[in-house]
Amino acid sequence: MRNFVLSCLLATSACATSQTTGPGGKANVLYVKKDIAAAIDAAPGEAGPRKIVSMGATTTETAVVYTDAADGRREETWVRGPSGWTMTDGKVVSAAK
Repeated sequence: MRNFVLSCLLATSACATSQTTGPGGKANVLYVKKDIAAAIDAAPGEAGPRKIVSMGATTTETAVVYTDAADGRREETWVRGPSGWTMTDGKVVSAAK
């Protein structure tokens, strides 16, 4: 029984590297999306409140995010730094309907 509990602990600790890093060191897009959505909600900035509709190229350090905002569909580039995710570039790619 003791060996079973020890093996379960080792198995779960091996998987718990980081929320933004998945198996093989690849980006866990779900957690990256969740973290960026939280950053948008906390400080919407000049783009205003918006909702993430899809994710583009995503790594553990950068992400391209497509959002719906009042001015239309936006393409935003986000970078992860010491204080979390910050938007470095954003542009409207299609006007609001």
